[in-house]
Amino acid sequence: MSHPPSSPLIIGGGIAGLFAALHLAERGLNPRLLEAHPQFVGGRIAGGETISFDYQGQTWQFRAEHGVHGIWNPYVNLKATLARHALTPDFVPALEESWLYKHHGRLSITPAGSLIRYSWIAAPLHYLMLFLHPRFLNALGLDDWASLLHAWGGILYGLGVDPLAEDQPLTGQTLDDLTRTWSPALRAFVVGLTRNGMAAPAEEVPLAGFLAFLRFYTLLRRDNWQFSYLPADGGTALSEPLVAKITALGGTVTLNARVTDLEQTPNGWQIHATSLNT
Repeated sequence: MSHPPSSPLIIGGGIAGLFAALHLAERGLNPRLLEAHPQFVGGRIAGGETISFDYQGQTWQFRAEHGVHGIWNPYVNLKATLARHALTPDFVPALEESWLYKHHGRLSITPAGSLIRYSWIAAPLHYLMLFLHPRFLNALGLDDWASLLHAWGGILYGLGVDPLAEDQPLTGQTLDDLTRTWSPALRAFVVGLTRNGMAAPAEEVPLAGFLAFLRFYTLLRRDNWQFSYLPADGGTALSEPLVAKITALGGTVTLNARVTDLEQTPNGWQIHATSLNT
């Protein structure tokens, strides 16, 4: 499958791919976007199945995403592009980012965001404030307490090791290796935070990449940790309106198109894909 230069091809329908397609489409270049997922575009903001739970006599329902349900304060270009195309979801400033943990029938809520933002421990060790706070510790079960030292050690290791500066390539090691001895809850908590920056499962996230991700967020000013929630799930609020705008401007979006190889030929690039819908 080849395309002329006037028809650019974008591989991956995450938020970056969607915005790239939008910029190209508004310039009349008729982009074609290929997304491997058979049902959704949007990557980490794509919609998924609805999850529900009961708390304090009320049933709460959320349409699950693949990682992200909000927009961070520094994303000014994203907001400007949405405004230019009259895509103006009513972002709701987050007052708190909480960790909900159900253990043996008991549901606990820990204010994770404010514990990190307002920690008296200097960066980058302010992450540890969460793991030392009574509300967080009170939510843990016995199996979590048993692995807490492993979690503290892993966080300290992540903040203290620079693979590039210290010539530690960590070849073949993944986030799964770092958290393997942690309890399922502590592991899920850290992996969940990581999915804000990396959509892959823990066994596919390189450990060096996770350490770089952790170090990057320690460099941000703490007010940059504030973010706004989407008024609905990521699919309804962002990815679906973006697809509609792209197609209205002459672009196309193809689902279930997993690209397996790129090959440069004398006539241009050859794209090899499986299960390609046309």
